Parts: sequence; C-alpha cells; structure tokens
Amino acid sequence: MGACVVAVLFGMAFPGSDALGSRRSSRSSSGYVLIYSGSAVCEGCAEAVGDVVVAAGFPVRYAGRPAKVPSLLASAFVVPETDDNIEPMRRSFNRNVRPALLRFLRGGGRYWGLCGGVFLTVQHYWATETQYVSALGIVPANAETYSDDDSPHIEKVRWYGRLRRMYYEGGPYFMPRRHAQIKVLASYSDGSIAAFAYHYGKGKVILTGPHPEATSGWLTEDGIDPTGWKSTFPLAMAMLSNLPS
Repeated sequence: MGACVVAVLFGMAFPGSDALGSRRSSRSSSGYVLIYSGSAVCEGCAEAVGDVVVAAGFPVRYAGRPAKVPSLLASAFVVPETDDNIEPMRRSFNRNVRPALLRFLRGGGRYWGLCGGVFLTVQHYWATETQYVSALGIVPANAETYSDDDSPHIEKVRWYGRLRRMYYEGGPYFMPRRHAQIKVLASYSDGSIAAFAYHYGKGKVILTGPHPEATSGWLTEDGIDPTGWKSTFPLAMAMLSNLPS
C-alpha cells in the first residue's frame, strides 16, 4: 500500500455529545472522522482508511494541511499511511497540532494509531540507526520498527488471545516506560508488544503496529502469498466502533 512510516491516527469525540457516550451519539449526523490527506501521505492511503471509516458507519472529511487540523478536532482525526520521510510532518505537527491534540484527548477525545502512524505519538523513536527522535509524547512508551524486513509481508500476531496472520509494513513494537498503565492488546511472535490501549485524561488512545484494516487487495497489490491469511478488516471496524466505549 505504500511505505508504512505513518499510518492511521484516529481520534473520536463528537460535537454536542459526550466523547464517552453511546454508539448512537457517536454516529450522529454532526460527527465525522477527519482524515489528514496532506504532505507525506502516500497515494491512495487516505482513501483506504476512509473505506474502513465508512464501513464502520461514520461520515468522513479530509484535511490537506496540518494548520487546519486543530479547528476540526472536535470530531475525529486520522492520519493515513505516508511515504518514507515523515520528519517535515513531525515538525509541523509538533508546532501546529500537538497542543490542540492534547486538549482534545484530555477532554475525552479518542485517538487510534496504526502501523507507522504511532511513531508520532510515542515519546521517542529511532528514525534511522543513528537518529533517536523526540515525538509528540502522547503515550508513555518508545517505539522501534519491529522487523528488519520493512517491505509488505505477513506477520503472526496474537490479538485478543487469538493467533492471526496480519499484514505488516514497517510498523513498530512498543517499549512502555516502567509502571506505565497500559493494556496490552496484541503481541508479535517473539512476545514484544504489537498493540496497546492507554487512557489519557478523559480520552483513550489505541496504537497498533500491524494493519488490521488490510484487505485481500493489499496482498494482491504487493505480491504477497495469501495462503493461510484471513481478512482482519472486521477487526479494524470493531476496534473503530468500540473506541468510544
């Protein structure tokens, strides 16, 4: 689908309703999911995320510039998969988006990050073998690319206790800080953390390294043998739908 350096960041809180409210209120006509479609986002990636959002029953809007994001965070926020160089976007988000995003979460917003998109949310990550970068510092964890092979392939992931074969493309594993109050949702075959949930103020953050939203079309496009693979798209929709709870 494109270089997985930044994938999905999802926040949920809807105008005129409690961010922790019912499923009905979260799908009200006044709510929408904002998808960032600006610099560094790979071709077709914003639309791929939009497919998940629409399938889960939420309206979608797109924003092409970081400066537009803070005024639109009253609803939801998604940053799709990007190209290799995320540094300009990281700097722009630090300057323009981070303060609004933290207020959004403290007030009960919801934020979902998938694959490389989570690199923006952690404390620090390795941008290169010699460059250790400070990120947005939203969650009490650091991140590092899980596999030496960052090309698209299938990884075995134990998610909610069930072993799954999942689409992977350069996503991270997580190293939580000591005493960090996180809930581990999934682990890679070596036991390292592949996904976790964390409460920030009244808000909630879920971060994942692999791609539960991948479809069979992704495997076909990337020439991946689908033997033994079953779609985890329903898992992505379930996570999206249950995030307000």
